[in-house]
Amino acid sequence: MKVSILQMVITLKVCLCLIEINAQETWWRPVTFSLFTVATQFPGGKVTPIHPGIEAGTEFRYNKSDKNKWLQTVKVGGYYHRYSQTAIQVYTELNYRRKITEKISGDLRLGTGYLYAIPDLQTFVLQDGEYKKKINAGRSQLMATTALGMRYQLSDSNEGPQLFMHMQCFLQMPFIKSYVPVLPNTALHFGVAWPFFRTKN
Repeated sequence: MKVSILQMVITLKVCLCLIEINAQETWWRPVTFSLFTVATQFPGGKVTPIHPGIEAGTEFRYNKSDKNKWLQTVKVGGYYHRYSQTAIQVYTELNYRRKITEKISGDLRLGTGYLYAIPDLQTFVLQDGEYKKKINAGRSQLMATTALGMRYQLSDSNEGPQLFMHMQCFLQMPFIKSYVPVLPNTALHFGVAWPFFRTKN
């Protein structure tokens, strides 16, 4: 069966259109990685001495706007606060991202999740007239978080690698029910978001 030049041109145009449409419906979902320091206080105080933490995650987007983005983050991390606790975090955030200039954007986030806290202090119990060391394996707690930050694109692409910094405040609860039911924490994050997962949206 002979195929006319017109049919070939039409077929080629349809294929190109489908490729273009598919390209518009895909994006590079990033892997995010940050190092941070945490302090047991509300924002506004000192961030020293350093209590180190590390965090990794990714994000999913709800809309396709480049200027006003709505995203959902999923993160896992942990930190060591001397004389307080070692903590493991698993949480998610609703993230509003606003483009300020071609390469600078701002983030506002609200989230909730799970925190497992292992005390860094020795505890003792009175048994038979003497104090004995108590083994404390840790406890599960609720985490509520908010964060404000900035990010900078390293390339001309909106989906390219980015550097970011954000100040995060998270509430840990219940901490000690008798006198500190809610413990405020402030974390200062420095990190990178790197395109990794090719995703249809």
